[in-house]
Amino acid sequence: MKKRLLALLLGGVLGLFALSGCGKPDTVYLDVFMPDGAPALVMAKLMHDENQLGRENVRYTVTAAGSISEPVIQREAAFVLMPVNAATLVAGSGEAYKLISVNTHGNLYIIGRGGAATLESLADDKASLAVVNLSNVPGLTLRHILDKKGIAYSTDGTAVAGAAAYIKLHGIDAENLAGQLEKTYDYVLAPEPAATTMTKKYGDVSILMDIQALYGGEYPQAVLLARSDVYEDAALVEAMLSALEAGEDAAWLANHISDAVTAVGAHMKDGAKSGISAGNMSAAVIENCNIRTLRTADAKAGVLAYVDRLIAVNPKAAAVPQDAFFG
Repeated sequence: MKKRLLALLLGGVLGLFALSGCGKPDTVYLDVFMPDGAPALVMAKLMHDENQLGRENVRYTVTAAGSISEPVIQREAAFVLMPVNAATLVAGSGEAYKLISVNTHGNLYIIGRGGAATLESLADDKASLAVVNLSNVPGLTLRHILDKKGIAYSTDGTAVAGAAAYIKLHGIDAENLAGQLEKTYDYVLAPEPAATTMTKKYGDVSILMDIQALYGGEYPQAVLLARSDVYEDAALVEAMLSALEAGEDAAWLANHISDAVTAVGAHMKDGAKSGISAGNMSAAVIENCNIRTLRTADAKAGVLAYVDRLIAVNPKAAAVPQDAFFG
């Protein structure tokens, strides 16, 4: 009986130590997530400075593009940069997250070995065009342009029955871009900085078309969301937006390419390798990334108009966001 009592008392004491953490509560992080690529450059200066936004325990993580919705679904992200259509699908009700800014405004280009310089010439050749993230912003934006121009296309790489001219679209992942150019496709739609990376890797590949010009101007590509409880902290949200506005200056990125590359690489999830490198970064690439922080008040109308166009292409690819979504 005495031994049992002693064991219970000892267990209780050890339990108290475990709960107290020796007097230090478990760390609560403010996690900031972004996908690799241009969105990571948006946050490059903040990551380089390990900017704590006037708080403690702010933690930055760069993920693969295909997994950026996960920290939103799990409510893990305090802030997250993600494609606008994906944001409307997982957070468009505005209950769990608020849109606080648009941060990239179109960075898509068609690259290739062929001589086609227009979408019409691609269609005349019945060309195959690989699209990085065909079901997301890149593919949806291209399909809107093709629909507007009346150019026939398929999304499964097959011929279009009854059409004299058409483009065969193939969906690929950014991670497979180099392999696709080596073995399969003469034309690829890719975002910066991946597009320039391929032109430098292969001497016979060049940028042929600017999707922004074909669209008719910029569009809201990547947006920044704040979790609802974080959004209620007005000082924290303002610190984030002000830091982005100070850090988005192309001159900083252009003059600190090595710092930006190192910062992004150091914050890759699970030690993954970033697609951003000193070899594919330049002032021209940074300009092509079209980075600028536009706060919600100035961005809302453009987001709504763009989302409507994406839904017209594919009703399942985006959702009409509620007013509560716009912070």
